[in-house]
Amino acid sequence: MTTLANCSAKIIALIHILRDEAKFLRSGKLANVAGVIETKTKAMRDVENAISTVDSPETLVQLRSHLVALDKMGKENSRLLQSVLAGARAARARIDILSSQEAQVGTYDVRGRKHRLSGIVKSSNKLV
Repeated sequence: MTTLANCSAKIIALIHILRDEAKFLRSGKLANVAGVIETKTKAMRDVENAISTVDSPETLVQLRSHLVALDKMGKENSRLLQSVLAGARAARARIDILSSQEAQVGTYDVRGRKHRLSGIVKSSNKLV
């Protein structure tokens, strides 16, 4: 049987870990996020074990606000992580484009048509 205080303490500890994770995700410190994963996993296991041993419905009602905060923070971190992954994929795709022939310098004329400068550069190189 787990007490309300013990369960609350475990949930609050996990909330603090999630806050740190969110801070690292927002600041782009992904190496720090990797370090948080093991700690977060253990804290999640501790919370799950503590809640599973609560035998009083009143205790669960009292924990509701903590559990709602935990759920909200977990969902927010999930969105942040998805954004970080999407940003990393976009950066990788941009690097690939810049590394390939597709990254040609160009201009636009008055009518909005694109002109590639690569042909000009190649022909000027031939003249030199």
